[in-house]
Amino acid sequence: MGLGIMPTNDEGCLQLCLQEVANNFRNPVTAQHASDGTHRLFVAEQLGLVWVLLPDGSRLSKPLLNLTDRVLTSPWFGDERGFLGLAFHPKFHRNGRLFVYYSVVNNNGHEVIRISEFHMDAQDENHADPTSERTAQTIERQRMRSQGGTTQDLGKLPPRFKNECLPGYTGWLYPPAHQKQLPQKGTRSNVGGPG
Repeated sequence: MGLGIMPTNDEGCLQLCLQEVANNFRNPVTAQHASDGTHRLFVAEQLGLVWVLLPDGSRLSKPLLNLTDRVLTSPWFGDERGFLGLAFHPKFHRNGRLFVYYSVVNNNGHEVIRISEFHMDAQDENHADPTSERTAQTIERQRMRSQGGTTQDLGKLPPRFKNECLPGYTGWLYPPAHQKQLPQKGTRSNVGGPG
């Protein structure tokens, strides 16, 4: 988990203090940083909004990305469809590339999962250009029940895996080394590409 050295009590239980860093989100699904030195936190909501939290804890009034016009959501409690994951390119600080993973209805009326690349707005470091979407992968699922999960942090993958990831049954993007452990077939997606 990356908690480092943690104190324990006499029974061996970890002593951990939690601190709220943000609130007032609607169905948050992930909180990521871009490893770009800005210390911003990006919080994605299932509805298709990605918010920017500044180091002082304040939230910008304009989202980093608004995909509410394309993300498939439903009013049913516990439905896992929607915006599902966010990952930043390992060289995000130079190339402004980020990847998202979400449910959508395609042109044929079928529910699919889409993995797309976006680029940051050249004029605003806190806003991605919604028109820059490039679909990296579309996956038609026979059972759309379980889609929850998130994209694997591309920056933490070993170098040989940074260019290929596989959507797994839990929604995670798996590097090739883990593919043989998956209980179902998937499709490889090249999301790294040139830097």
